[in-house]
Formats: sequence, structure tokens, C-alpha cells
Amino acid sequence: MHEVIRTHSLAVAQAVAERGAPNDLLERLARDAAFKALKIVGRPEELAPAAYVGRAPRQVEEFLEHVLPDLLRRVEAVAPAAAAAEVTV
Repeated sequence: MHEVIRTHSLAVAQAVAERGAPNDLLERLARDAAFKALKIVGRPEELAPAAYVGRAPRQVEEFLEHVLPDLLRRVEAVAPAAAAAEVTV
């Protein structure tokens, strides 16, 4: 099964990178004979990425609210010009 997943995963990654194709990995795996032989059906709620992030969203909020402001104040105290710098992406 690992090789089946790896093969499809690499093909999807290449299609996404080279042609901007959508990531259809799950659909490819569902159509593969090796997975069909398992007779397992995934429910849509099992495929929702948000169901697997745990506390990550709250941890980011806590970091932004409690850690980052103090860190920025300390940086500004020792390097005022760095605190005013602008990053353009």
C-alpha cells in the first residue's frame, strides 16, 4: 500500500507543480484497485483537515496575543530601526 500511495502522491505533486492541476490524490487512491480491494469507504467528515489540527488554531492565537507583543517590544528597545522595517512579499 505504501508504494501505491507513494506513486499516486508523486504523480499528483508533479501535476500540481507543472500544470497547476488540482490535488486529486484522494480521488486517485479511491479509484485504485489496491484500495478498492480493501472495501473501506471514507466518510467526508473523516477527510476534513480541520478535524486533525488539534489545538493549533488556539495556540497560534495565544502566541499572537501573549508572546509576540512582548517579543516585539524587546526588539524595538534594542533595535528601533528593525521594528520599523517593512517586509514586502
